Amino acid sequence: MNVAGDVELSIVIGSSIEGGGAVATCVASVAAACAGLRAEIIVVEPSATGSAPSSAGGDADLQDSYTLLRAPANSLTPQLWARGLAACRGPVVAFTIAQCVVERHWARALLDAVAAGATVAGGGLELHADTYPADWGIFFLRYSAFRSEVDSPSRGVADLPGDNSAYRRDALDRCADALRDGLWEIDVNRRILANGGRLVRASNATIRFRGPTPFGPMMRQRFAHGRHSGATRVAAGVRPKWQVILAAPLVPLVMASRIARRARRADRRRLILSLPWILAFASAWSAGEACGAVAGAGLSTAFSGARVS
Repeated sequence: MNVAGDVELSIVIGSSIEGGGAVATCVASVAAACAGLRAEIIVVEPSATGSAPSSAGGDADLQDSYTLLRAPANSLTPQLWARGLAACRGPVVAFTIAQCVVERHWARALLDAVAAGATVAGGGLELHADTYPADWGIFFLRYSAFRSEVDSPSRGVADLPGDNSAYRRDALDRCADALRDGLWEIDVNRRILANGGRLVRASNATIRFRGPTPFGPMMRQRFAHGRHSGATRVAAGVRPKWQVILAAPLVPLVMASRIARRARRADRRRLILSLPWILAFASAWSAGEACGAVAGAGLSTAFSGARVS
């Protein structure tokens, strides 16, 4: 990675759930993917997380390869991304999370897709080999619609995963009002499409979800994300409160059914073993949606934090 001169790519890594050296492993993979590029890596974590992440594999130089920013305690991943975005210098900004590792061609594939005309470029997601049933559960729940497609060319799509997307900075600047409560990709991507932008699924931009997935923190995160969704949908008039509340008990079953339909034959064992986690995480989400529909999002909108070298 070469950061001399103007930055051509900024990468923001949200670290809302740390553990098992996730940040260091993610940073190391991103740094390797950015070799030869003028790139900057920004890690953002809630202030309650504590000290700076330790370097991976005893590499004392790793911490010199990224900037660590703090966000308010209990910030959710979209809020961490927005905090990092404010500090970015590149014309293209990519986002991911600490529980993921990127593949060697990831950065170049995203940049190439943007250079070819994409406003937003996103890649597929797969499971890392070193994972466990809780990891499988959250992977299927969050990413089953965004699996990698072998030998598939880049193509326009209507939706992309926020955890593996790169945006033209000027496009984000044009929808700044949609970023006031964080970079929630569904809302931001909808605004970009309405502005005439183009979302592209980039080939060769795969990342792998590695975890860890601690049960308690993930349940709280799913509830908080669901609460934001419920509050936003009601406020925007997408659904009335009563519909969100009445549908809540059915949401986990609907989500599990969709996941099962998308599953590959090779996924069946992991899908069955992870079903308790899928239903638990989906239940936390649906309970959050119902709560948000009634009481609002209850999320902090303050993005502040000290720059740490």
